[in-house]
Amino acid sequence: MMDLRTIKALNKKYTLAARRKREYPVIPSPPMRRALAEGNLTTIKIPMLGEYVPRGWKLLKTHFVDMSGWGAEDEPAMSQPAFAKLMATAPENHGFGAIEHGQFQIYVGEYERRA
Repeated sequence: MMDLRTIKALNKKYTLAARRKREYPVIPSPPMRRALAEGNLTTIKIPMLGEYVPRGWKLLKTHFVDMSGWGAEDEPAMSQPAFAKLMATAPENHGFGAIEHGQFQIYVGEYERRA
């Protein structure tokens, strides 16, 4: 298990890398939405943004999600199928990016793209 200092150091590294590469949240495409709605979890690919919020985007909320694949619906972390359903039904101007991760769970930001 990672300690808090390791998680914070990794998060800082991810933030700087995302800013340097000009990463941005991924907006699920229509084919990706269909696959996620059907339970195809292999389509969940989101960039690691750390604390970086790209210009033109606003962080709306964070989701605590299970990364192991073993999470149950009654646990604090959202299961992968529940997160897939959330992504599949999100508004078309919402994107997703990883904010922080531990060994078994991840915080995923839901962002709104501003015009």
